[in-house]
Amino acid sequence: TENVDRLHIAWAQPLPAGTNMNEPLVRDGVLYVYGFGDEVFALDATNGEVIWRYQRHGGDGVMLNSKKTMALYGDKLYVATSDLHLVALDARTGRPQWDVPITDRPGFRNPGGPLAADGVIMQGLTTQAAGGALIAGFDAETGEHMWTFNTIAAPGTLGGDTWNGLPADERSGASVWTSGTYDAENGVALWGTGSTYDTGPLLERVPGQNNDALFNDTTLALDPRTGELKWYFQHMKNDQWDLDYAFERTIGELEVDGETRRVVMTMGKDGLADAVAVADGSYVLTADMGLQNYVVAIDAETGDKTIDPSRLPSREEPRLICPHSAGGHNWTPNAFNPDTHRLFATARNVCMDMVPSEFSFLSSGVALVYTPGPDHDGLYGVLQGIDMDTGSIAWDRRQRAPYTQGVLATGGGLLFTGSADRQFIAYDQATGAELWRSGLAGVPNAAPIAYAVDGRQYIATVVGHGNPLAGALSALTPEISMPPVNNSSIYVFALPEE
Repeated sequence: TENVDRLHIAWAQPLPAGTNMNEPLVRDGVLYVYGFGDEVFALDATNGEVIWRYQRHGGDGVMLNSKKTMALYGDKLYVATSDLHLVALDARTGRPQWDVPITDRPGFRNPGGPLAADGVIMQGLTTQAAGGALIAGFDAETGEHMWTFNTIAAPGTLGGDTWNGLPADERSGASVWTSGTYDAENGVALWGTGSTYDTGPLLERVPGQNNDALFNDTTLALDPRTGELKWYFQHMKNDQWDLDYAFERTIGELEVDGETRRVVMTMGKDGLADAVAVADGSYVLTADMGLQNYVVAIDAETGDKTIDPSRLPSREEPRLICPHSAGGHNWTPNAFNPDTHRLFATARNVCMDMVPSEFSFLSSGVALVYTPGPDHDGLYGVLQGIDMDTGSIAWDRRQRAPYTQGVLATGGGLLFTGSADRQFIAYDQATGAELWRSGLAGVPNAAPIAYAVDGRQYIATVVGHGNPLAGALSALTPEISMPPVNNSSIYVFALPEE
């Protein structure tokens, strides 16, 4: 906090033009970054010079998309490709070591990234096809397929009776949009899932049935070696608003009612941050950013959320729901300080009118229309520091431009994040006060990172707009325009060398 005002560009490197949401990795002075078009770069982390470059050509008709993360494990870098393959590259040379398909089922995408743990490379996929999404595990050395976990509970299995009586071929959702987290202490891989868009058959519970719809909006704790489900916690039952909990899982210790609790924390699009015990998934607490209007109570023992029935979708009349289904909070990862037990989150203060419509991606028959909501002050960007020991808001900062990237918390008391107006900003963790900012040529969409080489610290961020947060509010903030060219680059900052 005392010297961040001296931060300046150390180096920058252009990347292939297009959407880029990648969070770089650094090891042994080498920075790895994923570029649009399934290109991977290894750069000298001190000056940006290219060490090697790899591109995988997936063939004609493959829809290219950004990847949020990669994985380093042993001597290999693991990347997911747009044609649904996992590729292991020699981290020193970029030469492919193995290349395997993740699934032979059609209709999937993989915008997240792999998780490496216990000799296994895991990858989750997204889909709205019948049968739902999946997470697959592969041997880190050989690429051999080890297991597949289907994220929609089938009839006759655990959770299979929670689909309102629907047969297996009419269940969908539980997509995996983000890479998982590994808890070495308990030996579990923690993954989050999204909602289903086929909400109509679940809206009204059939007598004698259960319509919770597992494993939508759920934290899944899997054994990395076998794919066995160790425990689960469903954050939102029967999600009718696409306000899912498909994002990162953060492990930390909290002091709750005088007891130290080791928890995994995650936040939904609604700005509700749940903490559950890592060991068994038992509920601990929920923090509320104060952006939502549809959950009226949370059970202190189970974490079950009580919904205001007037906020359910209606085919007869419009209904105001806060926040909008695109967030609120979204994929932009939070940061957690293990010393202060504060969680730092970006979100958007915007609501939606659920309007009866024949044309909607939700099958309950409603369109989701952006609206500022009642008594809105015109400030759409929200950055908060949350005391997770108590679930209370320590500070709240608002700005006109929506935040578009995740939060980086440093040991020096700083927060870094960026927004749709192409600003990269540093704040004080303790108060939320702005300390420094720099303009960028593109919209910062990817989570920033900090790293050090030979004792010099660097802050890096990738730009390349295209995620749902960058331009979605353009009608409400018309003065904030997207760059005329969708460029992508990596920017790296450091203090002056003395």
